[in-house]
Amino acid sequence: MQTMIDIAYREDDNIADLENWIHENHLIYQKHILSDKDAGEMKKEIKDIKTPLVRRFNSVSLYNPDGPEFCDYQKEAFDISLDGADLLTR
Repeated sequence: MQTMIDIAYREDDNIADLENWIHENHLIYQKHILSDKDAGEMKKEIKDIKTPLVRRFNSVSLYNPDGPEFCDYQKEAFDISLDGADLLTR
């Protein structure tokens, strides 16, 4: 199983500390500007989502890398000191 951290943020967010923390913990990640797609997946208005939005996706199988991915962790307004251990241990 492969794990990927997804960070959705607003253009004016400073996520440098979060990116440094992810590097220190050797996590694979991608980042993108918060989009309507994110809002649709969360069934929320984009203006109501608190950023950074951090989600962890796990692939279903190494034998099927193109298969669907499942989100097993999602946290709005992710704060390293409050939420970091939870992301790593859950």
